[in-house]
Amino acid sequence: MKNAQINIYQFIIGLLTFLFGLLIYILHRVDKNILHGLYYEKFYLQFGNYFPDFIHPFSFTLITCSFLSSRLTNIILVSAGWLIFDILMELGQKYSGKVIIFIYRYFEMIPFIDFLVNYFSIGIYDSLDLFFIIFGSLFGFLIAYLTKI
Repeated sequence: MKNAQINIYQFIIGLLTFLFGLLIYILHRVDKNILHGLYYEKFYLQFGNYFPDFIHPFSFTLITCSFLSSRLTNIILVSAGWLIFDILMELGQKYSGKVIIFIYRYFEMIPFIDFLVNYFSIGIYDSLDLFFIIFGSLFGFLIAYLTKI
């Protein structure tokens, strides 16, 4: 059996972009008075709204691919998997009432049910989020393909 090898390039790119996206996500939700003067508000507010939607599928595609063999099939399946997951999460915000009923009916025993219910009930659907999710998945696929070993 061949020893598994982590693709360090994919892992580092994925991890660094995830951490940068996490920083943007946290800063975007901090009281804007604390950050007054530290950013250009119009650019930052738009950037902060959509950047995490790009970063999530992009970074997790690369991180996941870094642990798998670099076959094209694996890269396609991982990219498609994160694309589908993120699209379902976004659409769950659009149809939150039905999703919350489904969660309570079939997943009432999971420990993080309150987190899921809050995510879908408080989250706001935005069709531009779907664009950035698709773009992040495609870009993640491209970088994973270009950095395969």
